[in-house]
Amino acid sequence: MAHRATCISCESLPDAFPAAGTLFLAAPLEHTQRLIVDVAREQGLEPSVPEPDVLQVSFQGDDLPQVLQRLSERLSAGECEETRVVLLRAGEEPRIRSMLLADRLSVLVRRSRAHWLVDVLATNALVTHFQPIVVSDDPGQVFGYEALTRGVGVDGELIPPTALYGAAVTSNLLYHLDRAARIEAIRAAADNGIEATTFINFTPSSIYTPEFCLRSTIAAMRRTALTPDRVVFEVVETERIQDMGHLEAILRTYRDKGFGIALDDLGAGFASMRLLNSLRPDFVKLDMSLVRGVDTDGYKATIAGKLLETARSLGIRSIAEGVETEAEWRWLTENGATYQQGFLFARPATPPPVTITVPVTS
Repeated sequence: MAHRATCISCESLPDAFPAAGTLFLAAPLEHTQRLIVDVAREQGLEPSVPEPDVLQVSFQGDDLPQVLQRLSERLSAGECEETRVVLLRAGEEPRIRSMLLADRLSVLVRRSRAHWLVDVLATNALVTHFQPIVVSDDPGQVFGYEALTRGVGVDGELIPPTALYGAAVTSNLLYHLDRAARIEAIRAAADNGIEATTFINFTPSSIYTPEFCLRSTIAAMRRTALTPDRVVFEVVETERIQDMGHLEAILRTYRDKGFGIALDDLGAGFASMRLLNSLRPDFVKLDMSLVRGVDTDGYKATIAGKLLETARSLGIRSIAEGVETEAEWRWLTENGATYQQGFLFARPATPPPVTITVPVTS
């Protein structure tokens, strides 16, 4: 049996919506089927029934986006979730492989609204900005850079990460975006000649099997002059982690290759201490929600102080992110934060900022 050389979920980008083709829909209820027929006919399309409980709708031009929009308005959220769809180009016949491409109607609807993201990924229209991570008691010294992904729209305007990842999650393209962002960050760090430690974010839920799904990331590293000891992979979405064993397997794969590990958003929720114990990271990042105003908010100061003390006692280096004022920097330095990053020192940019704001001690 032949083995796949690429992963259909992250390395094979879904096609952009074809100008003409066929949409197959398998609805959960007869009522849902009738609504689908009504919507298609309202758009001047006549569905057929090639198999029991399966509707076939041929389209061209703007038919498909209009049909999807009307279906999202007429069907309930549950019906959109339960209706399965397969989208084929004109002249393409359904095959067993089509089953691998089946998706929820709700995802197809959201993907039609986020068609720009498919274009961004298809053309690799991603850029990486770098934000310095400085030594707390000597902020003029850059320890590393966090790689932050931005998209580039057709108008040349930057697309913020919240828009990129928000669209990716709802349209089931997170696998594609996360992989592309990792590879772009590695390329950009190498092209910019970064010699400091580079922190690269990754989303655990975007990786199925570490040994397979991370091959392209490892291969990207080997094509550059970067060495694993200069790269730290940073776990994001810590509050959404459901399968701790899966995450531990991912981190083992990274560690076996010589990379460092950072845990993001420490203090953002109740799971922080459990994650510290389970994952034993090399770095922890103090969440900016605790950093903002830590010098004047007694509750934040108590929590942040305990977290920094715990990290220090465990031999884990800490990074406070989102530092914006000299008072925050001073408090964090006095309370043992190893490193800091934030607008106070430099904003994310490409090429990486080399001029760092040094707070005035007084």
